[in-house]
Amino acid sequence: MPNKQIEHRWLLYLYLVLLFFILTVKTYYFYSPKYPPYLYFYILRNFHASVYLPYYFNVIQLALNFIHLIPIILYINKQHFLSVRFWQVLFGLRIIFDAIGHPYEMNLVWSAFHTGLKPFFYVLAFMFSVFIPSYIICFKYAFAKK
Repeated sequence: MPNKQIEHRWLLYLYLVLLFFILTVKTYYFYSPKYPPYLYFYILRNFHASVYLPYYFNVIQLALNFIHLIPIILYINKQHFLSVRFWQVLFGLRIIFDAIGHPYEMNLVWSAFHTGLKPFFYVLAFMFSVFIPSYIICFKYAFAKK
């Protein structure tokens, strides 16, 4: 009979690889001139310098998502690294920058809303569902009692 805890860990490792792949692709699209997110910020920056702020918010958001792969690894391996307060602050920053660091994606959501409610909910579900387990794991890691 297989050990459930070992199966659980392998599922989490598989999720970690999937999340790393998704974040890598998102980052590549953000920095590659042949993809829409790059073009979106390129055009906006040419209109006015104030658009650099959302650009930097997006950069910070991408970096924080990559950094939050660390607590997922630590959670899977049941290890503690740095202080609990550090991970709590970092988790709070991730929430803040996930809320303000997606101007391109928010325009996609907004255009889906104008198309109809069904596409709107499909876009929301597709964009956010893959990150929900990451939030749960990082929350458990940051706020777990020893």
